[in-house]
Amino acid sequence: MIKFQYTLRMIRLLDKNAFPGKPRSPEGIFHYLGELIAAQNYSPQPYTPMTFVEAGGKRRLVKLFVVERGVSANAAVQVFFNGEGFHIPRPQFGSVDEERSLQVLDLASQAIVMATSKDSLPKTNSVSLVAVR
Repeated sequence: MIKFQYTLRMIRLLDKNAFPGKPRSPEGIFHYLGELIAAQNYSPQPYTPMTFVEAGGKRRLVKLFVVERGVSANAAVQVFFNGEGFHIPRPQFGSVDEERSLQVLDLASQAIVMATSKDSLPKTNSVSLVAVR
């Protein structure tokens, strides 16, 4: 989390034109991840989003968000939707080439939590029981 906060502060201090990007709401982040899943699993051309990671003074490309179709015994996350299985492969923890799928999900989840206030949660009706004689 410290690296993330450091990076955010650096981006705020630096020229925003040097870091082109599109600000998204937390719901927009999940929509974008859904688009990436569709691009990986339903497009005729294989697509895997990649990002640069610095390790040992060198920049390397690693997979940013990987979701595969089917069922796997080696899945970190597995879901079934409309009778079809999808899974995120278990990353090689500690490896330089470790896929960042779980970190992306964690970041999106934290963004949803930070954007949720107690007033935006559904209200529940309280029921009181009164003793009658």
